[in-house]
Amino acid sequence: MTIPKTPKPKASAKQGCISLILTIALLVTGWQLARKFLFQHSIPDYYYAGQFNINPYSVQVNTLKVGFKNDKPYIWIFTYNKKFNRGYDYRIDIIDPIEKKLIKSIPCEQTTSITAGSQMSDFNWYNDFFFAGNELLGLESRNVDNGDIKENNETLSKKFPQLASGIGKVEKSSNCNQCVQITTKDGLQFLYFFERNILMAENEYKQKEEALSKFNAPIDTTSKDFELKHFWGLTRKEQNIRQQLYLTKQHIYILARNLSASEISRLEEMSKSVANIDSDEKRNESIRNEKLVVLVPNKVFLEANIIASNAQYCVVLHNQSIEKDAKKVITCVNNQGRILWELVSPNFESFEKLDGQYPQLSGKIGKNQVILINNTYQNRAVCGLDIQTGKLIWEFIAY
Repeated sequence: MTIPKTPKPKASAKQGCISLILTIALLVTGWQLARKFLFQHSIPDYYYAGQFNINPYSVQVNTLKVGFKNDKPYIWIFTYNKKFNRGYDYRIDIIDPIEKKLIKSIPCEQTTSITAGSQMSDFNWYNDFFFAGNELLGLESRNVDNGDIKENNETLSKKFPQLASGIGKVEKSSNCNQCVQITTKDGLQFLYFFERNILMAENEYKQKEEALSKFNAPIDTTSKDFELKHFWGLTRKEQNIRQQLYLTKQHIYILARNLSASEISRLEEMSKSVANIDSDEKRNESIRNEKLVVLVPNKVFLEANIIASNAQYCVVLHNQSIEKDAKKVITCVNNQGRILWELVSPNFESFEKLDGQYPQLSGKIGKNQVILINNTYQNRAVCGLDIQTGKLIWEFIAY
């Protein structure tokens, strides 16, 4: 008599695996939804990925940027989240760093490219808005305090008759760093100066910029085409390791690109040379460039770098000595040459993991405070200091 074989429970094992996978997926999804609801207006410590990226569902911070509105600071955190389908969700979180409150999260593009993050975070602060202009985002201007759209391709096309056919492409411009190049759908090209809301044909701009920006060209300082700008600089350490801080003022064309560090260094030389005026060209040059002022002449800066400046203040990061392990010093100077405060090896929590990577430190100056931004990888953080005293007002650490 043949004994029948007991069938193997293949189906039940398979069903068990499927049930387990579905249960895990439901738990993960439920936790994500619950976390969003519970912490929609707060910023829990684990919301961003930790140093070792232990939590696979946390958000990765790409960069931090800061802007002001009515002298109140707002932090924009540009993040991305890796999806199960190998794609990436990009997002902007707007933070009130004083009240430690999440104001708003703005979902951005979904893409399979991790390198898209540089374009997603290509916003810069001007006045009371953040502006971006590139191929991925198009043209986008958002209010600094809530992220609401102030201007985009559609609104700009309606504003300027030259763009009536619609905006086909937005690119970075090689002509200036305060404008973008716009190509209309019918192939016309323009430069848009977003801070001043000026649209100009590229050839027209090149001709005007060339005529008005020559250092020795005739200049009418009362013309609305010019403005007086303050430029802070450091003497070149190639010439002397003991650097000095200087301030020079220059009448420049309002749409001219920002000066590079090498050009600011040239201003230093030019400002000294205009003392001996022996030609019309030098006379024009002397009108355009006001006399150089060397500030705090008794103060020496070693391995110095200007991290923030405006017409009233300059904040300098420098070494205390020439030794390899020299302490770092942050010095704030006003435009009268007075040192307002100095911080030696600041022990702020937001500086804890700099590990000597001070090139990642940048800054912004408001009416009453200076913001120091630490974008060191896995240690994104920001702090606000009183501009007059250097006293710590607030700190925000993204991790």
